[in-house]
Amino acid sequence: MSLDISTTSEDSRYDRAERIAWWDQATLSGSKVMVVGAGAIGNELLKNLSLLGVGTIFVVDTDTIERSNLARCVLFREGDDGKSKAETAAKRLSELNSHIRVVGITADIVWGVGQGLFRRMDAVAGAVDNRLARYFINRSCSMFSIPFVDSGIQELDGTVTSYRSPRSPCYECTLYEIDYRLLTDKYPCFGLLSEDIVEWKTPTVATTASIVAGVQTQEIVKILHDMKGQKLPSSVRLLTGREFRYSGKLLESSTYEISKKHSCFNQFCRKSIGANDLVELRSLTRNHTAKELYEEVSNYLPEAKSIMLGIQILLKGRCRKCGEEQQFYKPEKAVTDRQVKCPECNLVLDLETTSIVPNSDLTLKEMNIPPAYVFQVAAAKSMKFFVVTGDLNESFRIL
Repeated sequence: MSLDISTTSEDSRYDRAERIAWWDQATLSGSKVMVVGAGAIGNELLKNLSLLGVGTIFVVDTDTIERSNLARCVLFREGDDGKSKAETAAKRLSELNSHIRVVGITADIVWGVGQGLFRRMDAVAGAVDNRLARYFINRSCSMFSIPFVDSGIQELDGTVTSYRSPRSPCYECTLYEIDYRLLTDKYPCFGLLSEDIVEWKTPTVATTASIVAGVQTQEIVKILHDMKGQKLPSSVRLLTGREFRYSGKLLESSTYEISKKHSCFNQFCRKSIGANDLVELRSLTRNHTAKELYEEVSNYLPEAKSIMLGIQILLKGRCRKCGEEQQFYKPEKAVTDRQVKCPECNLVLDLETTSIVPNSDLTLKEMNIPPAYVFQVAAAKSMKFFVVTGDLNESFRIL
């Protein structure tokens, strides 16, 4: 096939990519992509997206750099031990390509990032090593029908899977009863995180991460072009609703269709949140109180009695022996089993939890509710959703 390269310029940073007939660099420059996980795959993904000129990249990771990361992560250096993975990766990407914008967020994707941030993305890439993180990324993407391109590696093998529910299956469509049990393996005590469980480390090498991340990046590039109205040729097919499997041991690859499960537990797999179902509360920030949140919501839904969180919050605990009381105001699964023991008696506290925002004078920040969190409120015939957006620029710098 001959290509018309008359409009390309060798002075362009992206000259070789722009020689691809359907490539539109302006589409990539105007896109926002979130990468969750800055380990082996995440480093390769971030490097690729930066080199390709994706305009805005958010990188989310809760961990710090360990020495073993240096053999698999191109963005980390000797002397980076103990530094934030997300913020270090963001700094190196800015050095790699000064024409893009990068935001590093040191937070647990499960409890530290509100779903409203996902809504502002054009695509989300998963580079995590556990089911629970995938579960929450999938739920957040499904809420707003954001493409979720996931990946995983072990030893010399890897997979890339692309979801965009409700038009395709979601990650939960692939889960069975045993998978849901494994989701809670780290939470055996009253649903709390056990500090005694040793984290499993994935055996793998940088070469496997590079191959898998390359496929994952290419899929994201195709998705971004497709979403922004750039017509892809018939020879270019999206992976959406399918899984790509690569075996480095056998040097073989294959692709499998994923079936949409009609009994999927993810409510957003059937219907995402419509534009008319979501209200942005631009006048509120996380420094406003829960009482002020209730007042603002009542302006839209006077009949609203409670604002639901969608997760269980641990409010406080009280020792039945000495009466000592401890305040938490944290997501239940963000608290460890040792933290809910009385420091004097070493007994497990009687715990008070809720899935409803307490109508109190505490601020949303004091209640540890993350930025851009999406609240749910039952309306007369449907569910309404509210998101506090008054401090998004302050929280994430670039939006």
